[in-house]
Amino acid sequence: MRASRRCVDAALVCVVSATSSFAQSFVDVQAAAEAGDFSRARDTATRIVDLGERARSLVWIDYGARDYASAVAEARTGLAATPSDPWLAERAVAAALALRDGRAATRGLDDFERVIARATPDTAELADWRATASDYRARARELTVLEDAADVALNRSRWTVIVLLVAASVSGWLCLRGGEQRP
Repeated sequence: MRASRRCVDAALVCVVSATSSFAQSFVDVQAAAEAGDFSRARDTATRIVDLGERARSLVWIDYGARDYASAVAEARTGLAATPSDPWLAERAVAAALALRDGRAATRGLDDFERVIARATPDTAELADWRATASDYRARARELTVLEDAADVALNRSRWTVIVLLVAASVSGWLCLRGGEQRP
């Protein structure tokens, strides 16, 4: 019994020491990225156990690599695990704005403002977060207006092409039909 207990204890020590040597953190991710090894940085980030820290690391890598679509996706994944993280909420909006996607930025802003509203009033960064949200809201509104105008223009051009095709078809049919009636 004592021998098996010692074996179990030895096995636990091995497992604990092995997992601690694999423990990763955002600092490890930053070090790999600063060394220019983004593949290792991403690999390190995916092995971070804490879901919030993993998401922050992946967002940091993706945003820095200008892969804004992945940054938005990782931020949303992180917010599902840590819904009160203002940094992730802010990065989701910043990445959507970088993509020039006003609608996604507006959805992200709603999340960001909810996170800010839940923050404790004595949070030092609260005023900065509110100012950032206000600035982002104005930029998202501008993008949404442009997106709406682009949608209207696209629909008009589609209908114009359809009308022209119908007119050309009718004209061709009339020309062919008119040629058949001549003696």
